[in-house]
Amino acid sequence: PPVAHTVEPGVRERGRGREPSDERNRPAEAQAELAQAAQGDPDGVAFAQLYRAHNQDTFRFLLGLLGDRGLAEDALQDAWLQIHQHLDRYDSDRPFKPWLHTVVRHAGLNALRARRKAPLPDDDAERHAISDRVVAMAARQEASEVARRALEGLPSDTHALLIERYGLGLKQQELADSYDCTERTIRNRLNAALDELTRALIEARAGGDA
Repeated sequence: PPVAHTVEPGVRERGRGREPSDERNRPAEAQAELAQAAQGDPDGVAFAQLYRAHNQDTFRFLLGLLGDRGLAEDALQDAWLQIHQHLDRYDSDRPFKPWLHTVVRHAGLNALRARRKAPLPDDDAERHAISDRVVAMAARQEASEVARRALEGLPSDTHALLIERYGLGLKQQELADSYDCTERTIRNRLNAALDELTRALIEARAGGDA
């Protein structure tokens, strides 16, 4: 069945009393309880609250990963449809956010693989703002456009991991749960991803100076 509660990404639902940030700031245990309630009634209030709590961040992640608002909106709808259809697979004994990001990341990577050769817009200010948070962390002295090209040239999985950690601020434990690995593995992957970004920045800068 279609997701009954979708609204425009990042926009407050009319007639609702809570802002998305109110729901997003629930403790992890409360989010798990909310997801468990939604499992019993996927078309009810609990699922709508989950959507409002996480819709904005998941859209920002997809926009930063895909670089195209229309493509990000399509991937967001696909992700929430998958969440709606497969919510029974979520283990309520574990945090909800890592499971959510696993589904959303897969939707984004699938969209990226399907349309990786599509031209990326250069004038999307919101998408640039997300990428800039990663760029600022790893390349403060580089021209922003060179750094952005380096980031976008990374493998899809590496690009996604950097945005999740430094763009959205997911904790290492949340990433470990989402990727189904240990925190040590996540630290190693992050270090390797930063090494890749550094090499890409050096190559991009050398190419620009040539």
